[in-house]
Amino acid sequence: MIGEVNDIGNLHFEGHRIFLSSALADEEVGLEEISDRHVKIHFYGVSIGVIDLYTGKLLQFKNPMPSSIASESGFL
Repeated sequence: MIGEVNDIGNLHFEGHRIFLSSALADEEVGLEEISDRHVKIHFYGVSIGVIDLYTGKLLQFKNPMPSSIASESGFL
């Protein structure tokens, strides 16, 4: 699925208004259903968060990349 972020950084999805970031204003984000309750948000291949459909809240996405790989790539 594709979602559009509005001009002030909100994503409207399944009756919820979710603030992502004003930096994403007027951009499209990918939406991936990962359970009956959660939808993962992607921006250009990067997972940026998870929507809890029961509460309409944005949850932090924790990167599963091991820290040794992150430090080798310079992203630590």
